[in-house]
Amino acid sequence: IGLYSRIVLKREQREMAGVKRLFAFSRAVVSTLINFKKYKIQINSGNIVQERISPMVFVGNGDYNLNTVGIAKRRKPGQGRLSLILFKNPSRLGLISIVLKDFLNLLQDDKNVEQYFLDKFQINTPEKQINVACDGEIALLQTPLVYSCHRNAMNILKSQ
Repeated sequence: IGLYSRIVLKREQREMAGVKRLFAFSRAVVSTLINFKKYKIQINSGNIVQERISPMVFVGNGDYNLNTVGIAKRRKPGQGRLSLILFKNPSRLGLISIVLKDFLNLLQDDKNVEQYFLDKFQINTPEKQINVACDGEIALLQTPLVYSCHRNAMNILKSQ
């Protein structure tokens, strides 16, 4: 939710207008950072309800590690839980700081980054529909968004 889905949408629009992919992506990133939107979200995970304002929410299947380069690398898929990562109300400068800390492996120490490990939760927004990036594809989904993880529901094949 947020920055990434907006970047992908803007990049795709520019590509359809005939702009080469790298230039379309670069312009989309700059445009999104200049005019980035913050989302008012409510996270409900059973007995706990939290409200946040964030420009980006990341949900991943498995245990993602903030201690490695590249905004959260997955340690192990299929652990029966989801990673929820969000950035707490940063400014443009704060977003740049998050990117720099990510490359320096300091993201886990940033007070503006929150991470939770949950097996089920719901995200509510004031918007009735919201763009969500799913594996690089954008989907316009109805809110609330409900996420749940089913332990060992899918076999994962690994080449040797």
